[in-house]
Formats: sequence, C-alpha cells, structure tokens
Amino acid sequence: MEKFILIFSNILFIQVMDKNTSEFLFSSAIYVFTLICLISAVIVMMLIPIMLCYSIIIHYFNLKEINAKLKTFDSEDSIDKKSKFHQEVCDNYVKEFTNFMKSSLGLVAWNIFSIIYIISGFEDLKTGLIEYFYFPFKIIKTFDENEIFNSYLDFSSNWSYMLSIIALTFVFFFIGKFVGIYLGRTQIKKIGFSIYEF
Repeated sequence: MEKFILIFSNILFIQVMDKNTSEFLFSSAIYVFTLICLISAVIVMMLIPIMLCYSIIIHYFNLKEINAKLKTFDSEDSIDKKSKFHQEVCDNYVKEFTNFMKSSLGLVAWNIFSIIYIISGFEDLKTGLIEYFYFPFKIIKTFDENEIFNSYLDFSSNWSYMLSIIALTFVFFFIGKFVGIYLGRTQIKKIGFSIYEF
C-alpha cells in the first residue's frame, strides 16, 4: 500500500510540475532505459563466446573425470551395473556430455554465422574483421546523450546481424541439449550400462 501511495504521489508531483521539467524527466528516463538496454546488449554480445568457451573447457574436464570412473566400473565385473551409485555416475556423464554438446554447438554456430557475416557483409575480410570486433566499442562511444538515440539507426544493419547471430547461437545451444542427451546415452549403452529415464 505504501508503494502505491509513493508511486501515485510521484505521478501527481510530475503532473503538477511545469511542462519543461516533466519533459526533461521523461527524456531522462528514456535515456537511462536506452542506456541500460544498450549496455546489456553489448555485454551479452561480448560475453557469449567467452562463456561458451569456458563452459566447454569445464565440461570437458568433468567428462574426463567421469570417464575415468566409468572405466574402473567397466573393469570390475563384480559390480552391480544397476546400483544407485553407478546410476548416479551414468546420469552425471549424460548431464556433462549434454552440457558439453550444448556449449560446443553454440560456439560453433556463433563462429560460423560470424564468419558468414564478416565475409558477406563487408568489402574484404580485413575490413570485416575490424568492423566486427570494433562494433561493441563503437556502441560504447555513442553513450553521449546526443548520440545514444541515433546509435541504433546508425548501426541498424550491424544490430540486426549481431542479434541474428545471438538468436541462432541460442537455437543451436538448445539443439545441442537433445543431441547431447542422445549421444551421451548412446555412449553409456556402448560401455554396457543401462540408464534409467531422467
């Protein structure tokens, strides 16, 4: 209730102010919102390949560790292959394999679509590489109050290509989940273990 009263009183206060002050507050709010959106978009564009690469490395080493456990199970014939601990190790293997495949397919998609954009979107490869990697820094330079609203219009083709690359990366990331589950279960079955449904 107190929040409602505070919001309502702020709305009344803005209505009472003169036209110039309320326009200034409104334009400032739009500026801050646009700034937050642009900063978020730039950070996401720059961090996606780094995070995918980091995820691949982490899941690769986790897979190696779980593989070592599975090989010790395979060499011991007396172990019940349907025990709870054994099932947990198999489930962890499939989970890590799935995460590895998601990150791998996402990173491969990011690289392929980025290369397609660089080759097809610019006159030559050198210009394409410079523009591709310099694009986030150009956006950061437009964080001046007079230019921030024009930055989307000035870089609209770059924005559309970059957002398409991000969207396709996420599509292949989620496709990697199904591929990873299928291939992970297939690998476990090749070793000779049964997997219960998750």
